[in-house]
Amino acid sequence: MARFVCAFSLCVICGFATSFSNAQGIREAGAELRLQSIDATFSWCPAGDVVAEIITVVGEDKNSERYRRIDIPEGFWISRTELTQSQYLSVMGDAGVNDRDDSRRICNVSFLEAMQFCEIITMKDTFLRDRGLRVRLPSVDEWEYACLAGRSSIEMAYSPGRLSKFAWFDGIDTTGVQFGKGFVDGRRNVASKDANPWNIYDMLGNVAEWCELPVNTTVVPGSGRRLDGSGQSKTEKAICGGSYYDSWRRVHHAARVWRSADKKSPAVGFRVVIYTDDP
Repeated sequence: MARFVCAFSLCVICGFATSFSNAQGIREAGAELRLQSIDATFSWCPAGDVVAEIITVVGEDKNSERYRRIDIPEGFWISRTELTQSQYLSVMGDAGVNDRDDSRRICNVSFLEAMQFCEIITMKDTFLRDRGLRVRLPSVDEWEYACLAGRSSIEMAYSPGRLSKFAWFDGIDTTGVQFGKGFVDGRRNVASKDANPWNIYDMLGNVAEWCELPVNTTVVPGSGRRLDGSGQSKTEKAICGGSYYDSWRRVHHAARVWRSADKKSPAVGFRVVIYTDDP
């Protein structure tokens, strides 16, 4: 297992550890933080709220003119890319990963394994541990808020051409190039498309991402499901954003499915957030 050392580079402003819970008044959206122990860069997501259209639960018809407000009372840091294979292996060791391309996103990892990754790095990284900071998966609300990056869902205006600028999905881009499941199982390096306004990459497509609950409990019309997954098995967890395996209509900020916590898929990975236990 990798050795963990003092973790943050000087791109973070002085006083990070003592003012984390109030940081939304200090940093601009998209500010950078580097966690050196796994060579990962994070973006700051300030406290706020955004109106998000309830587009669909994957596998169901589009719902029209239904919205929910996502409220984020405190800012948080979210990794700018999906965790890569090298980052994951530096913490978890071999872990049965066959493809060792450092720049490709980790996949075939269950929710339980992603949680274990978070627990281990929180425990082993001295900077995090000494300052009461923790690593975890984003909540569904945090994930969707970071995906929208200060924009309402109306501003997203999804279309194949626009989506192809910042997401890997199953289809043909504006130049006529095939990608997605029709190209080497959709395997792509992280950050090889454009970032969103908060400097976060691959929030949509590439791999879908494990998220934690809770989430706003608004009922999805006609689905019999709530956005928090109530009514589902207690072992089912949220996977957000769509992947390289999905058509463009299934790759958007509100795309989520529910799967068993031990489920693994080449189309599912994860990213992480840093937060504090302090009130």
